[in-house]
Amino acid sequence: MSQEQNFWRLFNDYEGLTREQATAIAEWNHEALQIVHGKKAVILVELERIADLLGLDHNNPELMARWSRLVVAEQYNSAQMSENLAKARIESQLLNVATQRLKAIEHVYAGDTQWGSLVGSFSAQG
Repeated sequence: MSQEQNFWRLFNDYEGLTREQATAIAEWNHEALQIVHGKKAVILVELERIADLLGLDHNNPELMARWSRLVVAEQYNSAQMSENLAKARIESQLLNVATQRLKAIEHVYAGDTQWGSLVGSFSAQG
């Protein structure tokens, strides 16, 4: 396989991984995201090496058209990931507040033997 064929094969692989990344982000699949990021990093290094070797530049219309589409896809993935992370932060904060409230309630009623016997009497009657 020539270096140019290898470049386009790798570029195709990178585009495919970018689509896989979009799916993993939408599904919030952390394991798949890690795998995809690792593969993309390796491929990107090799793409850059071969592009330099071949002297590929901005004058290649096919490369520039595909590169433009890839940049749009990468920006979309980045925006989706940022949105997911923002939602996760909010959910984490809400969970922390709920945990603090439960601890406060537990602390109030933990030493109350009257409350415990009252709950016990309702359970015994049911």
